[in-house]
Amino acid sequence: MAILYFMEVKMTSLLEKIIEKLAPHRCISCGIEDNILCEPCQMSELPGLAPLCCLCGRPSNNWHTCTLCSNRGNIEHIWAAHTYEGLVERVIHMYKFERAKAAHAPLARLMLEVLPLGDWLVVPIPTAPKRVRQRGYDQAALLAKAVASARVLPYSPSLGRLQDARQVGSNRVQRHVQSAHLFFVAKPAVVQGAKILLVDDVCTTGATLAAAAGLLKAHGAASVDAVVAAYKS
Repeated sequence: MAILYFMEVKMTSLLEKIIEKLAPHRCISCGIEDNILCEPCQMSELPGLAPLCCLCGRPSNNWHTCTLCSNRGNIEHIWAAHTYEGLVERVIHMYKFERAKAAHAPLARLMLEVLPLGDWLVVPIPTAPKRVRQRGYDQAALLAKAVASARVLPYSPSLGRLQDARQVGSNRVQRHVQSAHLFFVAKPAVVQGAKILLVDDVCTTGATLAAAAGLLKAHGAASVDAVVAAYKS
């Protein structure tokens, strides 16, 4: 089974490389070749998002989890680069559902713009194995590796995923129920005492991030923050 999974992912990756050579990506805003979203369009067409609490949407000081949401605790900040709309929504959709692997680069750039300096261990929110097989890559892992590389921070896939449950289309209550049993800590020794930065593409209710943070804190993490490409209200 593991061999079949590995072969499937490798074949998908090879197919992507062939397609990229034959039909290179173009900026979805200006049409320039070889970039899904070029930096000039990113700078001119994507205004920054005012700080808010990504667990409830209320205005927040420096992206802190607000006082009313602190009882969901365990996560101190969730930085979000933009709202889930317009160009950002299109790029994320291409990244997640159209196998546009190269989209991780502009999304990581957006995240780095809002993320302050810190001495974190960068940990991705693991994607459901079924989605990884379909896409040929783990979208959160690629984003996390890009963020870690740009900031010269350690990277570790310290979380594992227990279920293939898909949360797209689920309401707030369903997301919290689903998230409660999604993950396990794959590397307890690495997590112990670490300041962790979780990385994901989109934050909708914050249930996934909060569940992951709670698990990491229960295994001895010193603190947990998060950064996402988009906040979806």
